[in-house]
Amino acid sequence: MMLYAVIGIPVALVVGYILAYNRLRRLRIKVEEGSAGIDVALEKRFDLLTEQIEAVKKYLSHEYKVMMDVTAMRTNTEQEEKRRQQQEELTEEAIKTIDEQIAKQTKTMEKVKGQLRNQVRASKNANINQKINVLASAHRDLAGVGAGMDALAEQYPVLNSWVSMDYFQRTIWDSEEHLQAARRLYNSNVSLYNQTLVSIPWSIVASICHMEKAEFYEIEEKKRNFSVSFD
Repeated sequence: MMLYAVIGIPVALVVGYILAYNRLRRLRIKVEEGSAGIDVALEKRFDLLTEQIEAVKKYLSHEYKVMMDVTAMRTNTEQEEKRRQQQEELTEEAIKTIDEQIAKQTKTMEKVKGQLRNQVRASKNANINQKINVLASAHRDLAGVGAGMDALAEQYPVLNSWVSMDYFQRTIWDSEEHLQAARRLYNSNVSLYNQTLVSIPWSIVASICHMEKAEFYEIEEKKRNFSVSFD
């Protein structure tokens, strides 16, 4: 009987260790899957903002010049006069201002592209916290770009009709909803994982395996307070 106890206790400890470890690994995988959802949502938002910026660039370099040339050839009817007044909202200085803002946002987008590349390297190194910090930084920068484009549309309403800014704003809003859903799922998985990590007996296994808590995905809400100076 004593022999069975001597053999049974180590076996029970090993089995318990394996079960606890597997439980923690499954929860960790859920956290990693959640971070992948955030990654996809950010990529989608990045692509939409890139398309929006390229549309404005195209308008500034081609459409405006064509529009002004055609207008200059038309008769000065009342309808054409209203059309001319709308077009003159974009003076040479206004175009320069828009171009400067687009250049600024393009530079930020290049920074975000680098951040997203960094998170790929972080994923390969299996450092979930590093990846989440990189994604959060990219998220903040994309929010700034989106707010900047919204400010351009408000400052120059003519962009709305010629660049379909409303379409981009709607699709970017949809991508933001997708991103928030991915964020909620990730944080829910992190909460369950972290709670399990500090609970006995899982905390013992976590300590032996050097498993650390995962960071929550937290973003400051700066979008509504973002402004662009057109002085």
